[in-house]
Amino acid sequence: MAKFNITVELDWLDEEGCIDNAVKEAIVDNISARFSTKISDQIVEQAETQITQKINGVIDTKVNEITENFLHREFVPLDKYGDQRGPKTTVLELLKKRLDDYLEEKVDKNGNTGGYNCETKRLNYIIQKNIDDSLNRKIEAVGKQIKSALEQYIDTTLKAQIGENVAKAIGLDKLIKTK
Repeated sequence: MAKFNITVELDWLDEEGCIDNAVKEAIVDNISARFSTKISDQIVEQAETQITQKINGVIDTKVNEITENFLHREFVPLDKYGDQRGPKTTVLELLKKRLDDYLEEKVDKNGNTGGYNCETKRLNYIIQKNIDDSLNRKIEAVGKQIKSALEQYIDTTLKAQIGENVAKAIGLDKLIKTK
C-alpha cells in the first residue's frame, strides 16, 4: 500500500484556521454590492415611475386649465376691418353657434351646399344617409339569401319535373307499370 502526503498552503487562513480579515471584507463587500445594486435598481425604477406619474398629472392639470381658460375667455368679435361685429362672446359659445349653423345649413341630395336644389338640412341629410346605407346593406344581404333559396328551389323542382317529363316521353313509366 502506498501512502501520499499532500501539503496545501492557504494564505487566506490564519494560524488558527480562521478566514483572514481581508478575505472577510472582500466577501462582505461583494455581497453588499450585489444587494445594493439590486436595491438601487428597484429604487431608481420606482422613482422614475413616480416622477413620470407626477409630471403627467401636472401636465394634464395645466392643459385642462389652459383649455378651460381659452374656451371661457370673453372677447369681442371683429370683422376684417376691425369693427365690432357683435356682443362679447366666448370661444365655446362661438363653437356652439358654428356647429348649429353647420347642421342647419341646407344641402342638396349629395350633401353639397350652394345650389338650386338645396332643400334639406345637413343634419337630416346625415341621418338619412346613414339610414339609407344601413337599410341598403340589410336589403342586399336579405336579397342574396332569397336569391340563393330561389335558385336552390328552382334547381330541385326543375330537375324533378324534367325527370318526370323525360320518363314519360321515352315511355319509361309504361315499362315500370307493366313489370
